[in-house]
Amino acid sequence: MAIELPVYFASSAVGAIFGKFGIDWHLLLIQGVNFLCVVFVLYRFAFRPVLRTMDARRSEIESGLKYASDMKAELENLNSQREKMIDKAKTEASEIIGNAQQQAKVYVDQQKADMAAAMESMFAKARADIGAERDAMIENTKSELKYLVVDLASKVLEKTLSQDDKDNFVRAASIEMRDVFYAKKNQ
Repeated sequence: MAIELPVYFASSAVGAIFGKFGIDWHLLLIQGVNFLCVVFVLYRFAFRPVLRTMDARRSEIESGLKYASDMKAELENLNSQREKMIDKAKTEASEIIGNAQQQAKVYVDQQKADMAAAMESMFAKARADIGAERDAMIENTKSELKYLVVDLASKVLEKTLSQDDKDNFVRAASIEMRDVFYAKKNQ
């Protein structure tokens, strides 16, 4: 075939065209084979490793992009969980504050009621003590007044009274003072 091909080129119109342009088909064929050899060598030893490196890089970049995408999704998920936790914490804090305020109000109301009851008890005791002291003072005053009346009566009458007379004066004075005291108290 190698022999027939040059004959074909030499006798055909293609061979005439090559001859017209001064192209030697032998050189053209050898250069074509050389070009194919160079292409093969370059593909085998230069382009193929470069393509493998590019594929490895592409794979790394794709895995990096996938990792970044996963991390972005995880970050969004964490942000969502964080927001939910913050909302939950705010709700719990509001409930705790509300409960604390309610308990404080109950405590303050209880303390006010206890204080009012204690003060009422103290006022009642003070009123009872004052009443008892007043009654004791009145009794002391009555007692002293009785003797003063007796002494005054004996000085006015200029005689010494017997014990029966003293008792009668004391009784009469007591009745008079009691009537005067109750009359003033009822006014």
